[in-house]
Amino acid sequence: ATGTVLAQAGGTPQATGADGPRKEPIALHDGGKKPVVVATAQLPGQSGSAVVGELRIDFLNSLLKRPGLGEIRVVDSEHRVIASNSGYRAFQKLGDERLDALVAGSALKVGMAPRPGSVLYRSGGDHVIAAAAPFVGGGAAKPLDWTVVSWQSAKGLAIHEYSLQNRTVLAGLLGLAVGAACLGWLRIIVVTPLRELARRAEALADGDRRTVLYPRHHDEVGAVTRSLEIIRQQLQQQRKQAGGRTPVPAGRN
Repeated sequence: ATGTVLAQAGGTPQATGADGPRKEPIALHDGGKKPVVVATAQLPGQSGSAVVGELRIDFLNSLLKRPGLGEIRVVDSEHRVIASNSGYRAFQKLGDERLDALVAGSALKVGMAPRPGSVLYRSGGDHVIAAAAPFVGGGAAKPLDWTVVSWQSAKGLAIHEYSLQNRTVLAGLLGLAVGAACLGWLRIIVVTPLRELARRAEALADGDRRTVLYPRHHDEVGAVTRSLEIIRQQLQQQRKQAGGRTPVPAGRN
């Protein structure tokens, strides 16, 4: 009853300094940097003696980390964050007036007990679905007056229409990527060699006999390039055979 520790197991207690065991079966210790859930069970036949256990908040956080649940926060009666499935600062506020209003509305009694509530709102051009469910199942945890808040984008829900829309967008992006790849291939393999071939053919027609024509690829364009190279060699050979005679004017007719 005086707070003297008779036996201890586990790590160093965080909720210390009390004069004796707490009267509440479960309480929240908020005097440190991290919230600690303190559970107390009175020993039968031992007046004033009790077994006190501390549940680190990491255990509660691990229960919330399940796929498909969105962002989850466990808040107390003052809307302070106690646990979460993602990064957070202990005892910070929710930081959203709509979520605060949702938690406050779910805490109102409808009939004999509070009821879970939900809301749909827009945030940053996106639809967000949020829900809040207070601890109303009874038991030792009911006096904590905690509420579970969850929210996520409507696009992340497993709705057939959204899945169909996402697949349509994916198919469109894949088609666009394939089209861009085909255009790039045509430019590299066909368009650029054709432009180079046209430029070399014009230079050959204008009298350029020195520039050797090399085919870039062994295809139809390359075959035409090789034919032009044969013509260039023949014209160059004719010029050498002409010797000192008056050269025939070269160029376009």
